[in-house]
Amino acid sequence: MRKSFFLLVIFISFNTSAQDLSDSLSKYSYLLQTNEKGIKSQATGFFVRYQHRLFFITAAHCLTGWDPFNFRPIENFPDTVFIRLSNDTSKLKYLPLSISGIKKAAKPFREYESPDVYVVEIKDAKKYPVFSVEKFFQQEVKCDLARTVFVSGYPHAEGYNDYLRDRQQPFTTAAELGQAYCVYSFRPDIKMYDPLNYFTSFEDSATGPGLSGAPAYILTEDKAIVFGGIYIGGDVKAIRSGMVVRPEYVMNKIMAKIFNE
Repeated sequence: MRKSFFLLVIFISFNTSAQDLSDSLSKYSYLLQTNEKGIKSQATGFFVRYQHRLFFITAAHCLTGWDPFNFRPIENFPDTVFIRLSNDTSKLKYLPLSISGIKKAAKPFREYESPDVYVVEIKDAKKYPVFSVEKFFQQEVKCDLARTVFVSGYPHAEGYNDYLRDRQQPFTTAAELGQAYCVYSFRPDIKMYDPLNYFTSFEDSATGPGLSGAPAYILTEDKAIVFGGIYIGGDVKAIRSGMVVRPEYVMNKIMAKIFNE
């Protein structure tokens, strides 16, 4: 099943500036809100298409109401969230997503035990002409070819500039990879190595709330862009650090949903 899925892969190379690259990636990120007007509580997600089916992917804690970091339910978590379908703020359209069933069926997990990823199928796929990331899929990126990771999403917090807070446009940040992607990180807090996630130190400080669920992309040695997983969060003591679920675990979640496993 995995091989047949990856036959759809289109391997794309970019020879553009960093700004052009950021602009080209940002259109694949979608704002996830708890209501259609407020922006206090938000996250990021993205879409994948397969054989006329449409899937929305984000961090599991953004849909299940379960906090895998503190191992407890998130207080006052809503029963419906809204996916903003356009970055054109003059023509805002939202896709309401009922998550009451997801919340009830969700099993408690810790972020180092299970990938913090959730995949939900969107019905009536033809109604939503959204940008989807399947063209960035590749079976594997060799460790020595991974150079940089880009994350594009909607951070929000006190002190962020007006472009991020008021205009609500996707923000793209980057970090060098090297050994951060090649070697499982040892986590002193749990006294074990983490095989699910890789950790980075981003150039920008806007890696706080709101970026959870954002798609990550890896820039390879030959300037190709490949899907790199999902951004989950950063260390509260070092806001430029970030944790990304490795792409193979995200792909496993997507394929399980596609093939009803």
